[in-house]
Amino acid sequence: MLSHTLSYGCRPMADSLPRLPGDIVIPGIFLALVLRMDVARAAAAASSGAPPPAARYFRSVMVGYVAGLGSTIAVMNLFSAAQPALLYIVPAVLGALALHAWRADELAAVSAWAEEAEERAGDEGAEGWVKLNAAAKKDT
Repeated sequence: MLSHTLSYGCRPMADSLPRLPGDIVIPGIFLALVLRMDVARAAAAASSGAPPPAARYFRSVMVGYVAGLGSTIAVMNLFSAAQPALLYIVPAVLGALALHAWRADELAAVSAWAEEAEERAGDEGAEGWVKLNAAAKKDT
């Protein structure tokens, strides 16, 4: 019923939108994890006194995300039917990361990366953040 009220002589609006949220959000979470990997690698290099890593994967994966989303929209408009965005975005994102890591000769390092759990002194969840904020206000 709602799709008929939204169509008005053209295809229904519900058929022209990607399937949200999983098709868009899940690759977005992968994008965020790649950003965390870049930040962690830069922080590890800074703490050891080494120069920051030259390969920054976030930009490449973001380009892959946009290319996958663009191809989803193009195919969706070409065939006038909703397409699963995961079908286009996931290969584009994974392909961009794999290609960049392969060209930087870091494919094994990227595929083996794992986020280490770090314990900070005085950080007990929300209470720790309250203490850190109070200490920061006190210093200023």
